[in-house]
Amino acid sequence: MKGTISLPDVTFRIHKAVALDIINGRVYSAVAHMNGDVDYIGYKDGAIRFISILENVLDEITDSARRYGA
Repeated sequence: MKGTISLPDVTFRIHKAVALDIINGRVYSAVAHMNGDVDYIGYKDGAIRFISILENVLDEITDSARRYGA
């Protein structure tokens, strides 16, 4: 698809330390979100729909880091 990309309806914010805790398996991504460590700005329904995608991405990073010893 060609054309301009519109601004996102939802912007997620996560601190580096929290992301590293998730990647290193010290915190589950869903727990971090429930604790308010993963924040978002914008359309709430869009954020709720995207949370599972965000969790999957963070979980994949965690799996890759463990697999390759990072």
